[in-house]
Amino acid sequence: AAEGLDLGATRVVARKNGETAFDVVSRDAVDDQFAPIALLANELGARGRAIEAGQCVLTGSFGDPAPLSRGDRWEAELSSVGAVSVTIR
Repeated sequence: AAEGLDLGATRVVARKNGETAFDVVSRDAVDDQFAPIALLANELGARGRAIEAGQCVLTGSFGDPAPLSRGDRWEAELSSVGAVSVTIR
């Protein structure tokens, strides 16, 4: 549940192949985490559509885009949220 979660205070540490690619606090990278979702919901609503339960919505990026290469392993730790990793195939 996101109730009481301050997304702006979330620290994101991303590593590419074990080396830190960026280390940032959300509010320093994204002005308002909810504004893009509200905009999307309003635009979809104007077209008779909606964000459906279970859909994943990405609202922006915490760091600069980086090239992906086969075999790269990316890991991200988001304080108070969790962690995720991916290996590019």
